[in-house]
Amino acid sequence: MLQNNGQEHWSIEQLENSNYRIHLHSIRDMDRLLHLLQRFSTSATSNVPVPFPSLINPDHQQQLSKWNPVRLPYIRYHSELYPKTVYAPPVDWPPFHSLLPLLLDNCVHTFITCMNHYFPVRPKNFLIAWYSSLADPETDPLVLSIASFWVRHVFIHHPMPQVQHLYDHDVLDAVQLRLGRMARQAITDCFDEPHVHTVYALCLCNGTTVIPTEQKVTNHMLAARMAAALDIRPIPQSETADDPEMELKARLWWYLFQIDHFLVESNAIPHSMLQPASDDSDELTLLRRPTPCAFDNTDEIPGVHCWNNTLKLWLIRRRLSQQMDTIDPSDEPTLASLYNHGLRSVDQWQRELPNTLQQATALNTEHFAKFGEACLTVSMERCTNVGLLSLRLLPTDGRVLTGLQRRALFNMIDSATELITIRQSVMSSAHCQTWPGNSLRSIKMLMSCLYYGDPDITGRSRIGLMRAARMLRSMAEVRWKDPVCTQVLLKIEQLLASETPETLVSLNDDDDSDDPDISHPPSTSTAPPPSPFIPPAAFPCSPPSTVSPPPAARHQPESAASSRFIPTNGHEKRSIKIANNLYEGVVLLDRDMQPRAQFYNPNASTDDCLDSMLLFEDGRH
Repeated sequence: MLQNNGQEHWSIEQLENSNYRIHLHSIRDMDRLLHLLQRFSTSATSNVPVPFPSLINPDHQQQLSKWNPVRLPYIRYHSELYPKTVYAPPVDWPPFHSLLPLLLDNCVHTFITCMNHYFPVRPKNFLIAWYSSLADPETDPLVLSIASFWVRHVFIHHPMPQVQHLYDHDVLDAVQLRLGRMARQAITDCFDEPHVHTVYALCLCNGTTVIPTEQKVTNHMLAARMAAALDIRPIPQSETADDPEMELKARLWWYLFQIDHFLVESNAIPHSMLQPASDDSDELTLLRRPTPCAFDNTDEIPGVHCWNNTLKLWLIRRRLSQQMDTIDPSDEPTLASLYNHGLRSVDQWQRELPNTLQQATALNTEHFAKFGEACLTVSMERCTNVGLLSLRLLPTDGRVLTGLQRRALFNMIDSATELITIRQSVMSSAHCQTWPGNSLRSIKMLMSCLYYGDPDITGRSRIGLMRAARMLRSMAEVRWKDPVCTQVLLKIEQLLASETPETLVSLNDDDDSDDPDISHPPSTSTAPPPSPFIPPAAFPCSPPSTVSPPPAARHQPESAASSRFIPTNGHEKRSIKIANNLYEGVVLLDRDMQPRAQFYNPNASTDDCLDSMLLFEDGRH
């Protein structure tokens, strides 16, 4: 039934006992074979052939979205930590192999203590027993997937003594990229033997930034197929049996659901790969969400309740979003009625939270250590979903706001500011729980509000951005010169220093225009283009910055830079003296003696006393 058309370089040989041997000659042949297998399996079950995701026309994917959102990249990704794909860093880290065993130990240890209570897919006791029994962790796919997913957290917040003073995000990118490749290689050796750990490993790999979106789609397809083969499925609410083993399988399905949910919402895949589909609100409400079971430790139960109610809120927002898609944008009374219904639904969800997640109980001094973090996490989810609901009402074709849109803007600003405030509270008691992706989504919302130029909206947004800047400066990610955090902090400082911030931001303004993984819808903004940022050397009252230059500023092409300096012979090092014998720019350092913006740092010579200075180039020329 699977036929080779003669042009494919693959073949299938049937062996005894219903076994098969597949011969492949290239990765492209594997892609084509998987395409054919998926079409065959799908047509056999539903008689509706489904195209292979990697072969779908990207233009068609864009047309499938009924709603064209304001381009906030952190809505589009399912990696909450670092949404941008890691580029191939120009450095290597020689101690990698010698420190790999210690690095894997640290990654698994901190994953269990810092992350697993948010999504206890596998209870803590299971993970400890499993990792202790491994003879060679360096080849285990789940260990390597955990490491590639969590190594940034370890380097930044729980560094080993060997990297405590490194603060080089290029090295961090190189290490994460190496671990990602090792995880991918280890997983490929397990496809012929479906296992719960392999499904979990594929989900974790899809939460990293070391693989492109196309590969995440393929990983998700394989994970969904493997989960079906292992009978990993959700539990209907009609089932009353309390089986801990089934509960753990259902938790893994819900973790897979989260990946599927974000891939569908970001248009990476045109439809859900799960059954029931992740966008089928009616069917999903009939399922039992994660609940505590006999395998959980006492300290994991609040996390299970938190996960349960987070999923419940997602389903509420998803249903309301689907209903908004069916309404004419010009029908403001209907939209207002639905928006009010959505806000009431969120309020009702909050009232139905268990007592341990209610702020009156959890934030009490007596219970804060046990329930406080889970309660604050649920509160941040409420802020996020109210903001996303409000975002859907904003216009994308101009600055004229209706009464409903102004109200939605104020709600979005208040929700984003409240989330930043709550995140600061979480970081005060658990300094490593920064989760930049979650906070940066709210920051992007606040930035987008400046576009409209309304004094009331702008003033309230700037207050939220002021708090966001203070939060970012306190994060260890900035000390590690993480490009996402530093670029956003630099943009916030630029907006706060400007008297007309609406001229520096537009509805389609983000920092990932060069990211090949993002399909950008055409801009409909009427705002002027962003102005180049000029370091405010003439303003001594400007607040100090802890921002280091982005990677592009530190890897300038040699030919572009050398043309601006005095030529030298082969025995002399290049001088930073400009050809007209003048020195351009001004040195501007913060309190930690770190440069504030793009700079030149050429090799120092022995005959020019100014060669050791850092000079800022005037961006206007």
